Amino acid sequence: MPNTSCTQERKEKGSEKVAKKEKEPEVKQLAPGFKEGEKVIPFAEVQKHDSIDKGIWVTYRDGVYDITKFVQNHPGGLERILKAAGGQIDPFWAMYAQHNVASVKDILGEYRIGHLSQDEYANLPPPFDPYQTDPKRDPELVVQAAKPFNAETPLRVLAEQEYLTPNDKFFVRNHLPVPSGSLIDPSTYALEIVKGEDEDPVKLTLKDLQDETRFKRKKICAIIQCSGNRREDQNSVAQVEGLTWYTGAISCAEWEGVALKDVLDSVGVPSTLGMESELEGEDDQLHLQMEGMDRPKVGEWRDTKGFYGASIPLAWAQDPRRDVLLAFKMNGEPIPADHGAPLRCVVPGVAGARSVKWLSKLIVAEEESQSHWQQNDYKAFCSSITWDTADFSSLPAIQDMPVNSAISSPPAKSLVELTSDGCTW
Repeated sequence: MPNTSCTQERKEKGSEKVAKKEKEPEVKQLAPGFKEGEKVIPFAEVQKHDSIDKGIWVTYRDGVYDITKFVQNHPGGLERILKAAGGQIDPFWAMYAQHNVASVKDILGEYRIGHLSQDEYANLPPPFDPYQTDPKRDPELVVQAAKPFNAETPLRVLAEQEYLTPNDKFFVRNHLPVPSGSLIDPSTYALEIVKGEDEDPVKLTLKDLQDETRFKRKKICAIIQCSGNRREDQNSVAQVEGLTWYTGAISCAEWEGVALKDVLDSVGVPSTLGMESELEGEDDQLHLQMEGMDRPKVGEWRDTKGFYGASIPLAWAQDPRRDVLLAFKMNGEPIPADHGAPLRCVVPGVAGARSVKWLSKLIVAEEESQSHWQQNDYKAFCSSITWDTADFSSLPAIQDMPVNSAISSPPAKSLVELTSDGCTW
């Protein structure tokens, strides 16, 4: 008689081995580019490859990649990618949302050389979360992206509000982590203004801007709308790039602050009103560049060049009819962190991307802001142009927004009951 217990034991051990073999690739496939039979590489070995001379190795999740041949072609520049050399790129990819698409992961997969052991990967410290200090949000906001946080005002609120959108229901469009701590402390905040290349910068504290003996207070009711609002309507015709906004990337608030024109006048910026460039739209018109305090950060490192920035023609900033405001209050309260505390430039009637939050610097310049978001985003191409063929340098940045409307009640795809006479809902 065969020893059934031994046979069963061998079967169980065999099945364990099969199970392990089947389970192991699942872990390795957390990261792109997995290859059967690839070698296990200790993390200590990865850490040795942290320079061009030694080679640039990085890990993403459990995968190991030799990106030495790629770093010179990195769209974000050599300096940024070297910050991850010999370590994890996970926190950097969490920081720069443009990495979270299949095409970018496919490129990384081409450089895969192995993987970490399951035990070592499980015991690595969790990657730094650059969004860990973001503020809490109202749970009713319609979230379209968690990191960076982007959320719509609920359609119900837009339909029911009398005119102003409550601060906690105001739509949120963030590109980077929300600045926190000393960066947005009203007691230490200062706005830097650069009038020209050869001019010394002028600094104004929040207290200076709120001093009514220096600047007259002003209130305006202004709508801010993301230029991508209602993108889902476009997606119903043909797929387009960007967040899937429905109808709620738009809100209205009463903004209180001081006229940007008054502030520029106070520091001696010459007026451009009436100049030919303002009337005719000449290319040689001056621009007002704006820099925000929202910058990429990983641990103690902050990207000094990756800040959010935008610009408008200087003539717009100096035109009293445009009501451009340096706002420190929103609906009667200090501006919340998500909406630009302690100071936001509000540019009525223009794409929301130009109403720079967490304003840190104003620069009078002969060229537009060189920020990624002014040069390589927020531009509208005709339908025959794809993401791969788009030449962003060929088009101006979106400024003015078209008038449009949306039906708020009944909401899209809802069921309604008709009465027999067909006259009431």
